[in-house]
Amino acid sequence: MLQASVIIQGESVNHVRNGSFKGQSNKCNHSQVAGACENGRVSKGYRSYSTPVRCNTLADVKGYIYMFAKEQNGCRFIQSVFDEENPKHVEMVFDDTIRHKLIETLKTRKQIKMVVSALEPGFLALIKDLNGNHVIQRYLRCLSDEDNKFIFEAASKFCVDIATHQHGCCMLQRCINHSTGKHQERLILEISANGLLLAQDAFGNYVVQSILELQMPFAVSMLISQFERNYVHLARQKFSSHVVEKCLSVFDDHSRSKIIRELLSATHFEQLLQDPHANYVVQTALRVAEGSLHNLLVKAIESHKALSRNNPYSKRIFSHKLLKK
Repeated sequence: MLQASVIIQGESVNHVRNGSFKGQSNKCNHSQVAGACENGRVSKGYRSYSTPVRCNTLADVKGYIYMFAKEQNGCRFIQSVFDEENPKHVEMVFDDTIRHKLIETLKTRKQIKMVVSALEPGFLALIKDLNGNHVIQRYLRCLSDEDNKFIFEAASKFCVDIATHQHGCCMLQRCINHSTGKHQERLILEISANGLLLAQDAFGNYVVQSILELQMPFAVSMLISQFERNYVHLARQKFSSHVVEKCLSVFDDHSRSKIIRELLSATHFEQLLQDPHANYVVQTALRVAEGSLHNLLVKAIESHKALSRNNPYSKRIFSHKLLKK
């Protein structure tokens, strides 16, 4: 077996997702790696600028193969491993290098098709995975709209499942931003069709807000048709209250007025003033309301002053300068 002697020029062996390297924590750590393999493992920490790393087996550099592959001697060492035709060694090299920007090197249609065929079956699992979703993000950024077609189609098909996931909700927003034409329209259509459900979800509400910010007429119309007669209910929920605030901020005067009037017509309007979530919706309504509608809102709030002013949530409203707008 060829022995590898590799000098890592001032780089930490702790790698991050994008292929660059990061150091240790902010805590003082005076010890540096001596440069030798210890017990079949490379010690973690900073490498000396001049001390080579000597290793005899691939297991000695497991976890750092990507770094070794970038050095002349390390590259030769890893290539020599393949002469043994050991499937486990091939798998080890693959696992340690696959995360480092493989997608950026794609050149031909054949290569792209091969990657698509590998990613497509596991798309849903990848997009929800802490690390796997970065592979999809890289694909979106590096390749064309047509090459990303399989991503947009899968995102549309599984939009609710993806939107209600911690990592998926961010990826879905990126899909919207990177898609164009029919791909974007279909994606927005599917999300909007499930707007009422997603608005009440811990993660889905962010996706709905991003759709509202685009202010596409067909999407706004679909969302309004679901939200109408539900604004009071939505305002009193933790996640959907943010969506109602977004509606008040981006809707036109007519649609905004309908929201405020629906809030005012609540059977127990004073409960909205005292609610830990709805009070923020009322504050936003105060900021955006104009003219007679603003006066009507102020009058309704003032009529409950005696009952609500000492409540920890409603007192924010009663101390609001907008009551005197």
